[in-house]
Amino acid sequence: PPRSTLFPYTTLFRSLDLSAMLRDVLTEFEARARERRLRIQVEAPAHAWARANPMFGDVLENLLSNAAKYGPEGGTVWVRIDEDDGHWRASVTDSGEGIPDADKERVFRRFERLAKGNVKGTGLGLAIAQRIVDLHGGRIWVEDAPGRGARFCVSLAKAEPPAAAREA
Repeated sequence: PPRSTLFPYTTLFRSLDLSAMLRDVLTEFEARARERRLRIQVEAPAHAWARANPMFGDVLENLLSNAAKYGPEGGTVWVRIDEDDGHWRASVTDSGEGIPDADKERVFRRFERLAKGNVKGTGLGLAIAQRIVDLHGGRIWVEDAPGRGARFCVSLAKAEPPAAAREA
C-alpha cells in the first residue's frame, strides 16, 4: 500500500512553530528539572516555522528526559534551535559523560541501551524519536559536546508561517 495508507498521520503535517513547541515542552519539564536540580539554558528564535506534526514535541521531550536521566544531578542542559541552511536544527546537550563513538548509532536501535548503572529505561525512546524524525523527512544524530557530554541534534525543513501568523 502507499505510504499515506500505512501512516495516515503524515498528512497531518503543517507549519508549526518549533520555538513555541519547545516552550511548551520546557514548561512540562520544569518539575523534572527542579527534581534533578538542573539548570536549563535555552537559545531559540522567537519563531521557528517547520513542516511538522505535533508529535514532534515527543522528540524534544525524549531528548530532554534523556539529558535529565544521563546528566549529573545539579548539571546543566543546553537547548538550542538554530537556522541551518534551509533547516532548523534543534539540539539538546547534557553535561554527562557523553557517548563513545562506537555506540553513537546503536543508541537509536530498539531495545539498545548503554550500561549506565541504575538508570531505568526500555531502550525505545530514541528509536521512536528517530522514527518520528524520519516521518518528518528530517535527521537525528548524536555528537560529542566538547567539555560537556552528549549533544543530540534534530534537523527539520523550514516552512512558511501560516497565514494567520504572517498577518499578525
